[in-house]
Amino acid sequence: MKITEKVLVDLRAFSSQVDLFVETFPRGCTVTIKNLEKAGKAGLDINWLANEIFKGVYREAYQAAERPAEEAYQAAKRPAEEAYQAAKRPAEEAYQAATRPAFMMVVNMMDGKVKINEG
Repeated sequence: MKITEKVLVDLRAFSSQVDLFVETFPRGCTVTIKNLEKAGKAGLDINWLANEIFKGVYREAYQAAERPAEEAYQAAKRPAEEAYQAAKRPAEEAYQAATRPAFMMVVNMMDGKVKINEG
């Protein structure tokens, strides 16, 4: 299978990835182990490409082979995600408390309890 700029555009790849692909493979490339290694070293998202171009049994095989790496990735990032959620919770609660009066004012306007000064 040959990958070209047009193929990536048709697949709706991010423009930064298309630009990087064209820089790395100006004339496109055939999907080979060597080219996948080159693409990975260049920073191209080969996982995205695999999910776009592999169909049927090929996709199933790829996903099965990829699953352990995905599970390890999710486990490794879980503590950081939990810490992030805990750190932002007070800010979100403060924001909700600060915006509640504005919300209530508009609800009261809608219910006719507060008159709107229309200029």
